[in-house]
Amino acid sequence: MMCILHPQLAKQEVYETLEKFYNHLIIYGASDIKFIDPVVSYEIKSLDDDIPKDIKNKILVQQLVSYPVLKRRKGIFIRRDKKANLKKVPGIYIKITYKANGQQATKLYKEIQGYEQVVRCLVVRVKKQVDYAAKNSNIFIQEQNGNDNNNDNEQLEPEYIENDEAQENEISPEEQEILKKKNYLDLTNKVNTIPELDNYRKEANEDAWKDLTEWIAESIGEINFGAAEKSVNRLKSRSRNQTPYEIAHQLIIHKSLQAAGVELIADVVQTVNCILNGLQTIELPRLSKLAAEMIYQIADIYGFDAKATERKTEALYIFGFTLLSEKVVEAGIDWLKSGIALTKALKVGAKALMIYGIGHLACYYYKYKSQYKFELVPSEDLVLQLNQISQDYFPENTSEEIVKDKLTNEIYQAFPPISYDSLNSLLAQGQWKNADQETGSIILELLNRNIKDKVALIPGEEIRNIDKLWTFHSQGKFGFKIQRSFYFTDKKIESLTAKLDWRTWFGCKNYEKLILDLDKAPEGHLPAFWLNIYADLKLPEQKNIRESASYLFKPDEVNRYLTIKWYLKPILERNDWES
Repeated sequence: MMCILHPQLAKQEVYETLEKFYNHLIIYGASDIKFIDPVVSYEIKSLDDDIPKDIKNKILVQQLVSYPVLKRRKGIFIRRDKKANLKKVPGIYIKITYKANGQQATKLYKEIQGYEQVVRCLVVRVKKQVDYAAKNSNIFIQEQNGNDNNNDNEQLEPEYIENDEAQENEISPEEQEILKKKNYLDLTNKVNTIPELDNYRKEANEDAWKDLTEWIAESIGEINFGAAEKSVNRLKSRSRNQTPYEIAHQLIIHKSLQAAGVELIADVVQTVNCILNGLQTIELPRLSKLAAEMIYQIADIYGFDAKATERKTEALYIFGFTLLSEKVVEAGIDWLKSGIALTKALKVGAKALMIYGIGHLACYYYKYKSQYKFELVPSEDLVLQLNQISQDYFPENTSEEIVKDKLTNEIYQAFPPISYDSLNSLLAQGQWKNADQETGSIILELLNRNIKDKVALIPGEEIRNIDKLWTFHSQGKFGFKIQRSFYFTDKKIESLTAKLDWRTWFGCKNYEKLILDLDKAPEGHLPAFWLNIYADLKLPEQKNIRESASYLFKPDEVNRYLTIKWYLKPILERNDWES
């Protein structure tokens, strides 16, 4: 859907009117908002210059006649002749164009009808197969990319992806192939010129080493580095006083979940079983590429550019260093040493330990690299330390029992159980702002436990724990439960944010303007941490809205509004946490 505004009043009046309707436009799926100059007459030059003038005039008349005629003095008058013109009536004309299904446009039209004194509304139907004139007109009909055939519920749900890195890369298949060949040649040349890498090549199985080099070369072209960087930045921003290793440790767990096709960490024992079951079907090339991607992201966590060309060489070095050590080979992770043909049935435990062990070594490699500033190969003393770290990490074998214990400990260390002691203490003392911010931190910790970043995957027990504390200490004035009761009066985010006193014309208030006081705040006003943590969340893309309106609307207020829509709304609609 696209909304085009025809201002025929002063610009300030246009702005004031838009403030009233911007939330409506977002709710009903507006994909673009833009101004055009006041329409005094339609110029033929807006159509393709190759069309003869008399045909242009005919097309022009047909287009104008197709517009609905509004009440006298309330809108646009259309003459059915070649001199079709628009009679100027003061007002702001909002033209809504849409594809095939007009359900949403009709709802939006009804929403703004009550403001007829300043707003005139044109609802223009655009068929799936738009005509030639419609495709080439800059004024009348704008073709929308995609379609709006989804119903309201589908439109109001964000399109989540499994993880940031799974987004489609902007590089075309042809460019990927060229990049792969270039990276492979670069890596091969590096191996021939760097003695340590050449030694690994000689020690490894020839075919297995060649395959590993190709997989790392391919991984560079397949990774969406922009999305991978966002994923790392979210982990960094959400981590409270955590070291780079602790942040990277969480990333390693995420990568094992991704490799196994597991969405979240709930019960740890169950999660470990799901990881091992999922890893049974993953092929070695895919697992190796994910491990390479993990190495680039760990480098980012330690302050290095993940996209730098030297990362692929470092990835190859870390693979060789880890997988060719004697203890690792004896433990059963022997495909690089013995050859892939001999180890097609690589045990699931070996797959798990491979990704965890490579990630573990990468953490220490980049820690030392940031401290000692070496190029590729650390000093002899550091190599000995890294070797000892790797030896100590891997168990003697990859039996199911040992691997399960190892993974269980890893997950517990990276994601310890949530503690509500601090939140309870702050609420008991009436420190509402600190309690609200602590609640936000808890929610971020819980979101870190699923790779989709969906509140729908947060266990209901955790939401219930938060709500019980807020409800008890505020005597029922604050909490998710009372916010839920307000939401279900009409299930509209605009109404909810207005009742909670979060609303502004453009979206939602700055966090610092909230009333963080039990006696003065309205019911349901807290918790409101969403308005404070929106920058740390994975909001669905609203690129067209933000770019086209960036000069007029306040993006932070819009993002706060979208946070309520995509994160709080799903919690309020769930039934599994309310006691």
